[in-house]
Amino acid sequence: MSFEPRFTVTNAITADLTRIERARGFLEAATLSEDWIRRMGGRAFVLEAHHTTHIEGTRLSLEESQRLLAGESVPKANPDDVRELLNYRAAFEFVSSWLSTLCLYRAGYDFKRLFTISEYYDRDRAAFYRAIQGVREQAMDLTGWLEFFTSGLATQLDEIKAQGERTIRQDVLVRQHALSERQAIALGRVIERGRLTIQDYEGLCPGTNRRTLQRDLRALVEKGLVVEAGTAPTDPARHYRLVDGLL
Repeated sequence: MSFEPRFTVTNAITADLTRIERARGFLEAATLSEDWIRRMGGRAFVLEAHHTTHIEGTRLSLEESQRLLAGESVPKANPDDVRELLNYRAAFEFVSSWLSTLCLYRAGYDFKRLFTISEYYDRDRAAFYRAIQGVREQAMDLTGWLEFFTSGLATQLDEIKAQGERTIRQDVLVRQHALSERQAIALGRVIERGRLTIQDYEGLCPGTNRRTLQRDLRALVEKGLVVEAGTAPTDPARHYRLVDGLL
């Protein structure tokens, strides 16, 4: 007996499908560096593992999940939480590496594997569970769930599209201002995280003298790319942020 799903294509679903198609078109047409795609894909994997297990009840922070998935130890982490995260990683690498990719490719939607829908679910788990429960309450009508799912997928892809647009703009600025490799790294972090401290920069460029890094940052200020906030040398809140309106 085959399963025949019941649902109605509502205006909300249609609007979300339009957003999804726009993001798909951008990702197919945009010239995005292989390095950016690799980094974003790696981050999507970490977020997928963290948020999927977090929905199931693990108490690991995102930072702890990142460290564990990178092979580092987190001594104070609950062993059961660690086991569930690492078990998920093993299952993901074995199953998702071919099954989900096959399903997406067959439908023509691979999105370069840059997003995770679980992050959206984990933002409001109550809404996630209500959407699932709603299917049972509506005699297995999937309309409510599809509205929730397409909204989540569209939201996640809008975010990826926005990040892709920012990285393209970053590449333009790097070329326009003839930035060095280190300065490009600094600018990328400011664009990605919204701010950069000298300590952050030292972590990004290990082994480089602090004075050299400070000169890099001063050059970015002089070029009109970033501004300094908290200017006192001993101010712990001292950091650099993007010039307003640059992107």
